[in-house]
Amino acid sequence: METFRNMAESSLSSLPDDITINILARLPLIHLQRARSTCTAWNRLAAGPAFACLSTFQSSAPASMPGFALFISNDSTSQLFYLDLNDPSKWRSMPLSFLPNCGASLKLLASSGGLLLLGTLSGDLLVANPVTRKWQKLPPMEAIQDPFYTALMAESSTGNFTVAMAESELRSNAATEIFESKTGRWRAGAKPSRAGRWKRVASSMSTPWFYGSVPVFCKPVSCSGAFFHLTWDPEEMISELDVKKGVWRCEKGNGAVPGGVPWGVMEDNGKVVMLEMSYSKGLVNAVGALSSDATLSMWELRQDQLKWVLTRRISPPPNDKYHVDKWQRFALGNGFLCTTFLVPGTIVTLASHSDPQCGMIYDCAKASWSTMPDLPGTPWGSISSLFDFKASLHPL
Repeated sequence: METFRNMAESSLSSLPDDITINILARLPLIHLQRARSTCTAWNRLAAGPAFACLSTFQSSAPASMPGFALFISNDSTSQLFYLDLNDPSKWRSMPLSFLPNCGASLKLLASSGGLLLLGTLSGDLLVANPVTRKWQKLPPMEAIQDPFYTALMAESSTGNFTVAMAESELRSNAATEIFESKTGRWRAGAKPSRAGRWKRVASSMSTPWFYGSVPVFCKPVSCSGAFFHLTWDPEEMISELDVKKGVWRCEKGNGAVPGGVPWGVMEDNGKVVMLEMSYSKGLVNAVGALSSDATLSMWELRQDQLKWVLTRRISPPPNDKYHVDKWQRFALGNGFLCTTFLVPGTIVTLASHSDPQCGMIYDCAKASWSTMPDLPGTPWGSISSLFDFKASLHPL
């Protein structure tokens, strides 16, 4: 067997570079990542300029399914684990050693289209692709001193990306700035309006706001050239930042989601969709435990009016062990809902040391549940974020 393996490796290494690139470009993205980690020559070719000319190869490459990622960070290192729904048998490590300081002390701010928006201790902003292992440092913002709102939008067809940052609207001179990769510059947007009441909308992957006593993380999503995010007031459930115009819009609702707790929003086939938890007995307690008869609903946003319309009720998981009242962490995106259980702490993300962390995935298109593999445990002193992620070959 060893002799056969050596012969195979020798045969592959003797191939011309252009043929090897063609082979690599036809691998599913998660397998490309693994191939780069096992061969120095393949890593060199996949990181080179020839591989970046993707138009030649993308038509024949297997399409990447949506997936989920778990980002874990502390003072010494950052880790990324990826669950590709093409092959959801296990979480796979995606090394971040290519980032400055080997990825130590990074904060995940946003994710879109296979790109990550990361913050450093020094206040720098990085956009990185963990598949191609390319990263870019953004120029300093001109007006913003204390960013409160962060969002990222990646274009799947071109690889261009947009970053939006804003200060809390409670600041007297709160600013909004928008960065576009095709220009390489920040531009000013409209001042955040107090009428929008988005002051409790958190940095998309980090600090929570609170609806009652339930911590809710408001990850902004991009759709139709705008960013959409939840606000804290049930009378103003959604706010919009128009990227082209750089203006904010928020419409007051009429109790659009009565009695429910909004868990998050996602983009699904050109629509903005919200997951909402409702209950009919009791209230949530101080540590975020839900009532025993909690149910889930999906709402679609009518973008012209910023109004929510109920589209479906989500059937409970088939296993009673995974009742919604035990959910402690979740992620939304690309038509899938990922939930994990038996995780101490708040919904979505905070230091957690439960091992294993089990869970399920809901496919919105098929209206069906499936079991997902256990998540990796989170080391002591680390902060973890579970979020939707679709691997891509976007050049940077």
